[in-house]
Parts: sequence; C-alpha cells; structure tokens
Amino acid sequence: MLLDNQSGVNYDAIVIGSGISGLTISIILAKEGKKVALFERDKDIAPLIRPYQREGCGCSPGLHISGWMAQGDVIDSFFRYLNVTDGVEKGLVEKGLGRVIIGTNQYHIPNGFDNVEKSFLSYFPESAEAIHQYIRQVRKVNEESFYLNHQMAPNIKNIHELMSSDSYTLQEYLKQYNAPQELIDILGTLNNILVGSTADEIPFKVHALVLGGFYRSLGFFTIHGINRFLANSKRELTRLGVDLYLNSEIAEILIDNKQAMGVKTVKGDSYFASTVIASFNPKLLNSQVKCDMLRPIYRRRLEEAENTFGFYVAFYKIKLDQEFEDFTYFDRNSGTILGVTFNHSGDNKVLSAMLADYDQGFPINSEGKKGRAEEKLRLLENLLYDKMPILKGKAVLIDYLKPWSFERYTKTVNGSAYGIKQTYNTMGFQHRTPIHGLYLVGQAIYPGFLGSMISSFALACEFFDVNEFWPRVINQ
Repeated sequence: MLLDNQSGVNYDAIVIGSGISGLTISIILAKEGKKVALFERDKDIAPLIRPYQREGCGCSPGLHISGWMAQGDVIDSFFRYLNVTDGVEKGLVEKGLGRVIIGTNQYHIPNGFDNVEKSFLSYFPESAEAIHQYIRQVRKVNEESFYLNHQMAPNIKNIHELMSSDSYTLQEYLKQYNAPQELIDILGTLNNILVGSTADEIPFKVHALVLGGFYRSLGFFTIHGINRFLANSKRELTRLGVDLYLNSEIAEILIDNKQAMGVKTVKGDSYFASTVIASFNPKLLNSQVKCDMLRPIYRRRLEEAENTFGFYVAFYKIKLDQEFEDFTYFDRNSGTILGVTFNHSGDNKVLSAMLADYDQGFPINSEGKKGRAEEKLRLLENLLYDKMPILKGKAVLIDYLKPWSFERYTKTVNGSAYGIKQTYNTMGFQHRTPIHGLYLVGQAIYPGFLGSMISSFALACEFFDVNEFWPRVINQ
C-alpha cells in the first residue's frame, strides 16, 4: 500500500531502504505475519538497480549476473518463497564467467567446478595441488552452509559461523600451496570486480561464498527480467499489506534508553516500531542515530570501515548480430580494472563497461568533474577497443554514469560500488547493533546480490524459529 506521510503510525517493523535486502526482509516479515513499513528516499523502489531507457535500450547499473541461478538453487528457492518468479526472464551462461585478462595474458573461466579446475590446470599444470585444494575448499565452504546446501538442517550456530572472521585471506590460502602470482591475480581480479575486495583483503570464506556460486551455476537477468522482478516485488508488498513510503528520506532513527523506537523523516513525520532494520551503508548510522547511544568504539568502527571503489559505467548499443563473451581486465602495474558484460534489451544488445576508480576524492567544481569524466571515458574506451577491436565503430555510447552520480543515491564516500569493503580485518558487520531492536541487512553483512538476499533470510532466522521458518523457504 503506497501512503502519503503521516505521523504517529505504529508497526511491528520499519525497514529503511528498498534495495534487494530491504525488499527481501520486508516481504519476509510481512509474509510471516508482521505489520511492516518500508521507506525509500527515491521516487520508486530499488533506484540503484532499476533499469531506465536510453535511445530505446534498457540500462541497469546493477543486477546483471549472479551465481546460484539454476533451477532448485538458492536464488530460485528465495524467489519462490518471495513469490516474485513469474515472468522474470533469466538464463544460465553456459560459457561461464568468460575471460579474465591479466596484462596480455587471457584465461577462460568456464561453468562448473570440474571444468574450472581443468581450465586452471591447463594454464598452470605445475600448480596442481594449489588448484585442487582451492576448488576443494571453495566447495567445502558452500556445502557447509545450509543457505546454499538445502540437504543440511538449519541451525543458528551455522549462521554465526558463516558471519565470523576467517583465519586467512584468499591470497594466504593460495600461497600456502605455492600458487603462482598470476593465478592469485586471476582469482583476486574476479573477486574485486564482483564484490570490491582484492585477494590480499578478502577472507577466503567470503570469496568462496561468492565465487562458488558463479562456478556452480552462473546466470543472467535480462533488462525485462529485472523490471519484472521489481514489479513483482512491489506487487507482493501491496498484497501482503506492507506500507510503502516513497520520496521519504529518514532523518533520524528514534532511540529511547538504548531501544529503537521508530524513525523520523526529513519532513518531520514520525513512525513507530520496536524493530528498525537499516539496509543502507552502516557508516550512515553515525548521522542517523543522533544521540549518544552508540558506544565510541562502535562509532569508531563505523567511521573507519573502508568503502569499496567507485566506478564509471558506460552503456553502449551494439550494432553486431552476434554473441559476445563477458570479460574482466586487470593491469598489475597501474591497478586498472575493467569489467565488461552484455545484456539484452528487446531486440537490442547492450554492453556495460565498468571502470573501477579508487580515488576517494571528487573534484569540487563542475569543470573538474567534467575533466575527470572525460579522462576516464577515454581510458575505458581505449581498453575496451584494445581488448575487443571488433567493437570499434560498432558500439554507440548511450549513457555514461560517474561515481558522484552514484554517491547521490548511496550517500557513501566515492559512490562505492558495493558499500563496506569485506576484508580480513573487517569481516562485514553483524545484524545486531548496540541499539536493541536496531538491525542491519545488505552488503555490509554479505556482499553482492546473493549476499544481500542471504543477509535478510539470515536475520529472519534470528527472528523466527529457524527449524520452522527455513523449511517454508526451501520447500515452496
């Protein structure tokens, strides 16, 4: 139900932000019988992944590809429970993750664990033990999580273990088996472009959670599929009685005696609930909780948490009637990383090229921003046409997004691609905060599209009896 602002309304739960995690937890809670309000500062839900039209083509800044996309896999189970599957166009990518280009060397990453292992062995035959142990451990991490392995019985201990700190990074794990630096760079590049952390930063457990799904069953959503998923989500919010407040930015999370009480909007309206769930970047809590209820050590952790890189995204309409393979490029000397994916928008093919930007500071004036944007676009296009010369003269630029554009939506430093960076020293945030009744969901808990959904189901497992709730999720 879409409502105008009103004061004094009471709910079981208030959710702030209507991205993937905000939509997911709102539908879960409402489906399980709770009275829920969902607040979104934009004019419509999911502004960061919502496709828009340019020159007859659909463009979407996010949610193109994901792991665990086969029928019966975890995303299929989640979508069925949420009742958002109908009409959502998606398909498996039989060729796998495509190419990873390190300098002048190219490596193909196919579909399926066994095929990935064979591919790596063909490139690095002298590193058989490192490759075998890597694949074995990635599979083990995934098999030991009941979120992903539906043959396992759910338990709260398993939830907390998955969220706990790891004992080694991806790089440390590979080096103990004498893996070559080139192999570390390949896996680190994939990890960086997918969740924003490098091989020497990412806990192995998080890497395994993300890449394991891409190895197992990589799939894609068409532009129509993304639109349909969002439309279905909005339909379910209405059907389940969730009150959706659009154009409603939260100014303050109301706290009384270390207990969440509700929220106050920038327009001055107050809404009340004993449970408040924030799906935004956790760093914003320092401004949203306007009292001394957060301990100094927690505030400091919020302040010191590092964001992932910002990014420039160029969208192109392709005039060639043929299929293309996604690729990721990494230059070890300059640190340049470029990710290129292809999607379908009706009869058109759309290329999305994402160039990572690690500079945390933006030019202040418009002239400085224009100069940097032009410089980055030249670099992006030089790399694109160098790696895919067939596209030169055949790709028409239809839109170009900059980090400061994303910053307006995310309110995070440098418009970070994935919010809080997952590192060995900072293994994300927990659902619970020092404020009773105030919780976090989203990429700060688990990274990526799947991670955002898992974070919401994991929180629900804490709210409800996991032995009763989880079977309802996986047996739809």
